[in-house]
Amino acid sequence: QLIIGPLSDRYGRRKPLLLGTAAYVVASLVCAWAPNIMVLLVARLLQGLAASAGMVIALAAGRDVYSGRKLVAYYGRFTMLSGLAGAISPVIGGALASFIDWRGSFIALAILGAVVLAATFFGLPETLPAAREASPAVARSRDDAESPSFFSLFSNRTFVKVLLVIGLVNMANFGYVSASTFIYQSSYDVSPQTYSLLMALFSGSYMLFGWLAGRVAIWR
Repeated sequence: QLIIGPLSDRYGRRKPLLLGTAAYVVASLVCAWAPNIMVLLVARLLQGLAASAGMVIALAAGRDVYSGRKLVAYYGRFTMLSGLAGAISPVIGGALASFIDWRGSFIALAILGAVVLAATFFGLPETLPAAREASPAVARSRDDAESPSFFSLFSNRTFVKVLLVIGLVNMANFGYVSASTFIYQSSYDVSPQTYSLLMALFSGSYMLFGWLAGRVAIWR
């Protein structure tokens, strides 16, 4: 968010998304090739940073084209689709794990990233109006009336409250996702396929409440 957000404000949504997706494909291939754990860890870190371009820019692009209740409905649909991805990807991963090793999983991710890259290149127009392009916020040390610095947001109490809520919720979610695979499979002897179904159930809550948020925004 700190890196890709300001870059997408400066150079538009399309270019950073294409670069991020391309970097994801390369990082996935490096993970598949990794000769030792240190190379794998570094490549995984880069893979995660590159993948975040999609999440950050998708939210920013929604703000470019929608406002008010339509924007809330868009975010609701976005959350629902994110939950759908979280529900089906463990199931697919569990199925793949039955006949390919971990290197093959990263090759599958690289192929998926290449498909997303092609879809973005051919199907996504630029959504940021030229009048809204600005210098990267992190590069500014002082505020002005038209272009406040990024750090001035932390003086806004509403922003800080929302940031804390979202941050703490995501900390809990990622903590669960990170630890549950070891707890379920090591302590309770849950198979990869059964664990994928448990994760699908967990992700289903995102779909449900994302759908409800969009519906409530429209009904109000």
